[in-house]
Amino acid sequence: MSEAPLRAHKRVMVVDDDRANLLLASEVLRLYGVEPVGWTNGEEALLDFKRRAFGLVFMDVHMPGLSGLEATDCMRAFEKVSGRDRTPIVALTASAMPRELSECMRHDMTLRLDFSLAKTAGRAPNEPSGVPADSVRTDGAKLTLRGTLHLLWDRAKLNRWHPGMSGKRSWYVVRDRLLAASRDMEAKGEEFDNVLFIPEQFSLDRKDEIYKRRMQRLSPLLAAARGARPLRILIAEVKGAEPARYGFRYVIKHLPDMPMLADKTLHQRLQKRFATELALWEADESSHMVIVATFGMDAAGNACLEEASLTLMTDNWIPVEHQWDLQLVHTLTHGQREFTKCLRYNLAHDSPLACAVLTDTPAPVALYAVPVDAATAYTQSLEELCESSELPSWQWRSGETTMPTLPARAKDARPKDHAPTPASAASREHA
Repeated sequence: MSEAPLRAHKRVMVVDDDRANLLLASEVLRLYGVEPVGWTNGEEALLDFKRRAFGLVFMDVHMPGLSGLEATDCMRAFEKVSGRDRTPIVALTASAMPRELSECMRHDMTLRLDFSLAKTAGRAPNEPSGVPADSVRTDGAKLTLRGTLHLLWDRAKLNRWHPGMSGKRSWYVVRDRLLAASRDMEAKGEEFDNVLFIPEQFSLDRKDEIYKRRMQRLSPLLAAARGARPLRILIAEVKGAEPARYGFRYVIKHLPDMPMLADKTLHQRLQKRFATELALWEADESSHMVIVATFGMDAAGNACLEEASLTLMTDNWIPVEHQWDLQLVHTLTHGQREFTKCLRYNLAHDSPLACAVLTDTPAPVALYAVPVDAATAYTQSLEELCESSELPSWQWRSGETTMPTLPARAKDARPKDHAPTPASAASREHA
């Protein structure tokens, strides 16, 4: 089957045994103009798959009864027998799947990226990923840098929150979960975890061994002397940017001896595009600024940024977009609520998107923090979205009124998808 933009898939199936996750995924797909078909188990999904063709299938891996892997095997067998074209099947999971069990899904986890993983001499610098124009022109089936970060954050379940997680997230935990989420995925013909570079937590006592592992990881970039230079994808926390001789030097946390160089044009574009996020980061010392970027190595061994996007995170590593988004997430976490943070992926910045979905209520509730400067078209689209949604909605017209009372908790509510951080990982978080 030829690949096509997401909006071109007339029929998309979503399979997830967690009804809250199923509803949330369906809402996001509707924002792209896709009407999804949802199933909560592999058996019914397989029967529907045999009855009619789908352009795309999102499959939860871990389900009772017929698992996602088993359902995928059956779907692939049916395609061979019936002669139906191969359907892209995207796995939904937060854990690293054993390669032996997931071999049948390897090609289905191929990512279509809207940025290059090679640098050709003379190529013009890219716009920072996430600019409004980029979101408009982007093929819906191709991920921008921001979309790629959101995909990994979602698969790692770092956008889920439960009061029991308080104090248990550090860069060690974030990195570990992102690397696990990246396994069994492919991008541009390569295993995705091979092109991904996430600095490991720095320790002065282990700096020599950390440096050795890093150089082994980046050696392919140093070996390319001529022609197209290979690039890697960086996900890291930014400490700041300072002027350098020919541009700017981005200081990366946990990479004290490896700054990322950016030319003046790229730096200015980043400062302009992410002015709001940078201002919020400057005002809140507990927040984190995460960069996702492509980078390569020059002839002198310097790391050079090619394309970049910035995302503001709370102290609990939950992504936020603007001050009202930030205030609502802080209210939720300080109020010890359970929720899933909604992520924008490639969705245009001026399209309405729920800030979060409360999961400790009798039924999941979509929470909307409407920016004070929202255009009329935005509010009209939001009203249409809420009317067509299966989720009840709560709206806060930020800047005009005080925050309304949040929906009440259900008694003895427990998150279905929360897995406590292993003790071994938690004990090393503050190392």
